[in-house]
Amino acid sequence: MDGIPGEANFETTAARPAEAPPGLRGRLGVPGLVAAVVAFASPLAGVAGYLAFVIASGNGLGAPVTVAIVGTLVLIFSVGYVKMAELVPNPGGFYAYVTAALGKAAGLGTGLLTTVGYLVGSFGFYIFGGIVASSTVRTALHGPDIPWWVYMAGFILVVSTLAYRGIDSSVRALSTVMVFEVGIVLVFDLVVTFRGGPTGRPLDSFTWHSLASGSVPMAALFGVLLFTGFEVTTLFREEVKEPVKTIRRGTYISVSLITLLFAFSAWCLITAYGTDKVVGEAQQDPTGIFATAVQSYLGSTMMTVTSVLLVTSVFASQLSLSNSVCRYLYSMGKDGVLAPALGRAHDERHSPHRAAVVLAMLHLVGLIVVLVARQSPSDIFAWSAFAVAVAILASYFLMSVAVFVFFARRRDGIATAARLLLAGIAVVGFAATLIWALLNPEAVAGQESVFNHLIPIGLLLVTVGGAGYAIYLRIRRPDVYRRIGRQ
Repeated sequence: MDGIPGEANFETTAARPAEAPPGLRGRLGVPGLVAAVVAFASPLAGVAGYLAFVIASGNGLGAPVTVAIVGTLVLIFSVGYVKMAELVPNPGGFYAYVTAALGKAAGLGTGLLTTVGYLVGSFGFYIFGGIVASSTVRTALHGPDIPWWVYMAGFILVVSTLAYRGIDSSVRALSTVMVFEVGIVLVFDLVVTFRGGPTGRPLDSFTWHSLASGSVPMAALFGVLLFTGFEVTTLFREEVKEPVKTIRRGTYISVSLITLLFAFSAWCLITAYGTDKVVGEAQQDPTGIFATAVQSYLGSTMMTVTSVLLVTSVFASQLSLSNSVCRYLYSMGKDGVLAPALGRAHDERHSPHRAAVVLAMLHLVGLIVVLVARQSPSDIFAWSAFAVAVAILASYFLMSVAVFVFFARRRDGIATAARLLLAGIAVVGFAATLIWALLNPEAVAGQESVFNHLIPIGLLLVTVGGAGYAIYLRIRRPDVYRRIGRQ
């Protein structure tokens, strides 16, 4: 493993003159960065999907407290992560920071793991979007029965166009969609809070008995997935105003908002059905429990509106996810690790336009393969969801180790000791969740399949292969090796 550069080296790197265009540029502020992160988390889809699974397959009435605890864990991780981002002014997200702390081999392995995880996840989410859009138009809007893959292709083209145009165009779309989807969730939550449910406004969720009931690891796993994407604030370092302040505030605000929204919504969902029925209803119809509650409390018209907003929510998450993948591809292309063409920004828009085009082509080719192979879109989505869960949990674990090692090598007294403690808590938390997911693949994927075992093996090979590739570059391409991690 490579040693960590001294702080003086970081300052030297930061002080270098900005490279001539083309390069990534933007004027993203805290609100735009928060919009990108919250859209990634897909609040409406999270409430209608993951929260139902936390209740149904996790620890039932303990879901609100579980979400709050997981949010606290993510916030604990964010303290060291954001501080490290301040001290290592290199763009590239996990790819850059793991490199700085654990060396170029570990950094490239983590970068490829995260990129592949998000790439597979974005493909699966496109499929999910196609299925949801087709169903919504046919049933909620009484429109024509158009195949899911037509909608998926449309999503790919629209998202890729916005990603091509640059982060400012994407954020305008994300902000608009986010306001509506968060709005409908809050309206539901407030109405339920005001009216109460069959068992009033229960406080059973806030007892130790409820928290420890059912499958706590399963609840924690889906709880972590609710926060997927909180770390992408650092990926936009080159496109934000005042990177240090914007990234710090954007990360803390995003994690706090997501925690409060999902924890409160979990309690409202439990309240809407009553403590004696909610678990059974969630187990019987996990994908429809939120829609049924909306119809009961807000009426049929608002349920139709919610169905439409679920489609736009998925679109916003696709856009945020694709922008993140593009920036990982751009960073590794910029370093020469991947095709250098990927690391060239648009001359006028200063966007990762070539990465956006390549990503769109990969998704369209994947769609063609699925159609030719006549694979079930639901199965493909389930496998992709499992793949991204394992990849992201592994990336979080590696990044938390990197934060711990980074601050262990510093000598800043009490402040460093506190960050070490917080980083150590994050390491244990993410490690435990990852191990449980690997030991219970059927529970996470929702079905038994040989892919439940092949996917973790494949992701391990990607990580090890990335580390091996770094060693190869050190021997055969030292100029490229020196640039790994946006050094």
